[in-house]
Amino acid sequence: MRIGLRTVKTAVGAAVAMFIVQALGIANWWVAGVLTVLAVRGTTRVSFRLALHRIIAAIVAGAMASVFYLLVGFNPWAYGLCLLFFFPVMVALRMTEGIVEGAIVATVILTNGLVNRTQLTGLLIIVLVSSAVGVFLNLFMPNVDDKIQTHQTAVTSVMIAALQSMQEELGDGVDAQATDGNGSTAADRVWVQLAQAKEAIDHGRRWTFQHYDNQILAENDYYRAYFEMRNHQYELLRTMQTCLDEGNGQLEEREALHDIIAATAKLLGEETPSATLMTAVKKIKRNLLQNPLASSNDGLVMRNETLLFARSLGELLNTKRQFALVVNAQK
Repeated sequence: MRIGLRTVKTAVGAAVAMFIVQALGIANWWVAGVLTVLAVRGTTRVSFRLALHRIIAAIVAGAMASVFYLLVGFNPWAYGLCLLFFFPVMVALRMTEGIVEGAIVATVILTNGLVNRTQLTGLLIIVLVSSAVGVFLNLFMPNVDDKIQTHQTAVTSVMIAALQSMQEELGDGVDAQATDGNGSTAADRVWVQLAQAKEAIDHGRRWTFQHYDNQILAENDYYRAYFEMRNHQYELLRTMQTCLDEGNGQLEEREALHDIIAATAKLLGEETPSATLMTAVKKIKRNLLQNPLASSNDGLVMRNETLLFARSLGELLNTKRQFALVVNAQK
């Protein structure tokens, strides 16, 4: 049986909160344990918002419960009426996370069968203590940087492999339908590699969201921006491979594109793509626009696919370049 960090934090926090409230001589100290269990969350930012919502919910629920119990009596009908009005108020305030805590406060008042300043003050202190303990424990979150960086490496590696497979498709004298020992063409390998890239990107983004939510003062969005950049490049690589599929690997400026793809594969992990490389892509696009149009339908299709391929390749390089410029500007 595996016991996770959150389980340990919850158990320790509940006990600590009850000890604190009990030491303060406040009745119903056990409530602090229940509220602390509800306070421990998976991310730090969420716990701060939740703490505020719980405190407000406790005040609102305590006030409503006091009014209904004094008017209707300490009975289930009064409790039901209290919740009937309390729930919509919390929804209107967009503080639904505090509903359960508010209901617990109303339940404790009903169980005690009395309404006085001492009890209400004690319940407010219980909520404050349990919220503070929950927030404190949520400051201790596992470091997910290593997991994110693992997915970063995986994305870069598999994208480089996809570019190398495209390079193979554009090679001189290469049959686009030729298969390897596993019966796969270069195009087949590209699509498999792109699927792997997307999987790594999605995993990385999920860890990135958790990383961001665990930051309190820092507003470092580097990881989120990185995976957004790679996701855009993934879409561009899909477009490029579709162009190769439509043209059966026979694109115009094939030799030049082959060399640029080879260079791109080597530089994909670098901070900033070579300006020379981007100039080479612009030259290909300029040549394509200046060359006479083909007379055959197949020739026109090849021209269009080559243009789209070159534009996507240029955007792929520029996307990484713009990302690097933004990152460097923030250093």
